[in-house]
Amino acid sequence: MRKTFKILAIVLGSVVALLIVGAVVVSLTFDPNKYKDDIIRIVKQQTGRDLRIDGKISLSFFPWIGAELPALQLSNAPGFDKKPFAEVKQAGVAVKLLPLLREAIVVKQVTLDGLRLRLAKNRAGVTN
Repeated sequence: MRKTFKILAIVLGSVVALLIVGAVVVSLTFDPNKYKDDIIRIVKQQTGRDLRIDGKISLSFFPWIGAELPALQLSNAPGFDKKPFAEVKQAGVAVKLLPLLREAIVVKQVTLDGLRLRLAKNRAGVTN
């Protein structure tokens, strides 16, 4: 029985060590800022609106995997005011790690600091 616990402790320690090494490797080699232009392009394709990301995106690994985004602006819908539809001073998202291993995304937390929305309805009753 003692040998079983020793093997289990070694396996568990190895898994934890691999996760830590993986987080270090990702943090040293993966730059989320390389994907800012792709994010902006996809938002434009999906919504027809312009997204602006001011500053650098940063990653976090503890206690959850997450991303912190600097100031963001999303343009208004065509036919509405030129002022941005949404502005955020800072945003963040954190997801649980284990569901990612099963190819599932479980969002643990979304934070929005300084959110400003400009909701409007035009004369035809269409909202932005």
